[in-house]
Amino acid sequence: MFYTKKYIISPHDCDKDKIIKLDRLCSKMSITEFHQVKSDAFYKEYLEIENLFVVLTYRYFKIYELPKINTEITVSTGVYYINQIIGYRTTSIRDTAGKLLVMSYVEGVFVDIENHFLRRVSKDALKKAILYPCQDIELPLKPNIDNLSFEYVGKRKVLSSYVDEFNHMNNAKYLAVTNKYVKTNVKEVSIVYKKEALVDDILKIYKYQDSKEIVIKIENINKDILCILRYII
Repeated sequence: MFYTKKYIISPHDCDKDKIIKLDRLCSKMSITEFHQVKSDAFYKEYLEIENLFVVLTYRYFKIYELPKINTEITVSTGVYYINQIIGYRTTSIRDTAGKLLVMSYVEGVFVDIENHFLRRVSKDALKKAILYPCQDIELPLKPNIDNLSFEYVGKRKVLSSYVDEFNHMNNAKYLAVTNKYVKTNVKEVSIVYKKEALVDDILKIYKYQDSKEIVIKIENINKDILCILRYII
């Protein structure tokens, strides 16, 4: 019914409490989604030939229970709607008993791999794409930072190990570089990807927190907003 991959949660995936870290959780979803796209005839017979791929613009996930060390999980994913510009998918994580641990919703746009410009795909090519049912998820409003007062908390350099095959920072790494600023239990995460970060870019990190949420804003040295992460606590 869905494209699936199984994983065992390793010590490398976990924090000191032997629970999976959010960036490693996101990474397992991203890897599964990546393999699903590459397995699709739409990719092999169109995107690859046209030098196109899908770049994430938004991810939301709701956490019911974070898997612990040595747990086997199944990640299931599938695109449920696609047009010439954007695609939408849902991704779930379950344990061996089928218990839902995490549910995620993702938006991605088609871009030219060489210049990262948006590109429309042909209507005929869309007919090759495999569509899956939409897994049940209730979506929140996307983060609005207009009236928030942020505090500068630090900076990070984009290392070569952070970058994926398309030469921009892997989407899960935005969680990795902000992990230390979110030292509490998290119920939901929303991530808006606004502009790609490249190797050697300096990331300036800003934080807002109240009793209900933590919002992280990541900018480059030109003050372009690269990413906004919202954690419901």
